[in-house]
Amino acid sequence: MKWNNEEITNPNHLARTMILNVLIGLEDQVHKEMFGGLDIRSDIAKRILKEHQNFEVSDFEAEVLLKNISFEIAKIIGKLENQTGIDTGLVQRNNAGYVDRQSYKI
Repeated sequence: MKWNNEEITNPNHLARTMILNVLIGLEDQVHKEMFGGLDIRSDIAKRILKEHQNFEVSDFEAEVLLKNISFEIAKIIGKLENQTGIDTGLVQRNNAGYVDRQSYKI
């Protein structure tokens, strides 16, 4: 099979590469789907989300939630980066090469 004018001999690698390409925009998609693209840290967004989705969040909780969303997505992207050898530059890693939890904490 061919993809991007390259002969593909390993369908597993191609599948991971395709998934990785989709995951790169996943964080924005989560914000769009769950919060209507609103920044849940703003007072206006909080009011809108409370009225329309019954979603209430404090400033601290919003920060923690956003960091956790980023971290969970980074773990998935990081694993696929390791498996495919493709470095997206989106994942914060520690000196050992693992996804750096501290970069995604408050």
